Amino acid sequence: MVRIVILLIALCLLCSCATKSEAGAMLPDEIEIYFFHDTACGSCDGAEEFYDILYEELGESRSSFPYKVLSYNVFQTDGYTKYEQVLQEYGLSQDQREFPVMIVYSKVFSGMESIKKNIKEAFLTAGEDIFEKKSLYLPSLDSQQSLFTEVEMSPEKLTVLYFYRITCDECNRTESVIRAIPESIEVEGKPISIEVVALNTRSGRNGDRVRFLFDAYDVLPDDQMVPIVFVGERYLAGYDAIAANLRPLLEQSVGVRLLLAEEEQ
Repeated sequence: MVRIVILLIALCLLCSCATKSEAGAMLPDEIEIYFFHDTACGSCDGAEEFYDILYEELGESRSSFPYKVLSYNVFQTDGYTKYEQVLQEYGLSQDQREFPVMIVYSKVFSGMESIKKNIKEAFLTAGEDIFEKKSLYLPSLDSQQSLFTEVEMSPEKLTVLYFYRITCDECNRTESVIRAIPESIEVEGKPISIEVVALNTRSGRNGDRVRFLFDAYDVLPDDQMVPIVFVGERYLAGYDAIAANLRPLLEQSVGVRLLLAEEEQ
């Protein structure tokens, strides 16, 4: 038979400022952006072009996460020693000898063209990996816990599951729609509270969660994307669908529902 269950995510906040990742390594308090240049000219600023690129390409995104830039001249002994130390720290190949080089959270980019092309995504991705693991606890991949916590249906609450990714421009547009969802909505003269659970698909088991919902909701291949919202027995994929249909669905008083596959007797 077909079972209908109501799903809520159990998210627990952590208070520690230095947190271990799922792999067990300590997470830094800020994104470290290493820039290594090979400048022999004593009156030249080998990092000037890099800083111009950083400010231009990151733009307002620089305020998303705390960071620091660590610039070293590998022409000098101390600079090259630091370069080798960073490679060793991240377990990177020692074969890279073409400069300039940018290293962001174990990702290496060589040459100004590559740096300019990748610096924004590298910065935001590092922020996702570091700071969302610090703020949210989610079961590790080998956990025996269920992907979702099954709870009794409550007529006093509507739940919306919203999956996103920081590096997704369309998700950034959708954020204003999600933030505009009221804490409660009146349905047939009765106030109903609304809970929005926003889940970054790069964090914890959220990738597993969204793929599970893709199957459970029969999400079309072209709609298997972010941003995506699961509400009622429907999903809304993409900014246009979410902006146009989310509020009307809530006004119909529907929360997250999941139709499970028919179980064998």
